[in-house]
Amino acid sequence: MPNITLVDNLQGETKGYNIAASTTTGAPTYVLNGIAASDASVKVNSLMIANKDATTAADIDVCFYDASANNGSGAEYTFVSGLSIPVGATLDVLASHVYLNNGDYLAVKTNSATAVTVLGSYERLETAS
Repeated sequence: MPNITLVDNLQGETKGYNIAASTTTGAPTYVLNGIAASDASVKVNSLMIANKDATTAADIDVCFYDASANNGSGAEYTFVSGLSIPVGATLDVLASHVYLNNGDYLAVKTNSATAVTVLGSYERLETAS
């Protein structure tokens, strides 16, 4: 994990994802996966999830995967569970910033067929090598 007090390069970025239906108990769609290298941390500022469906609410789960948990074997932690996003609504599901290090990612599960999109905004904090 890099020491972010030694940041020598700061880049703001945004990525978008279309989330495939997985049911909230099925396989997630990984978002913001592979964006933190060994010499960088990523500060996730927002994770906006939109329901584009015209008739049905979308239920979502959002998980944080910590690659360093369990002595390096990793663990997934759900921090949004069963949240219903109304028709045509967009919600930012982060109450605070989340930091991702090498191997960490966020994952989204939904019951919606193709109506959910995710927009993640983050800052890549690279340290001097």
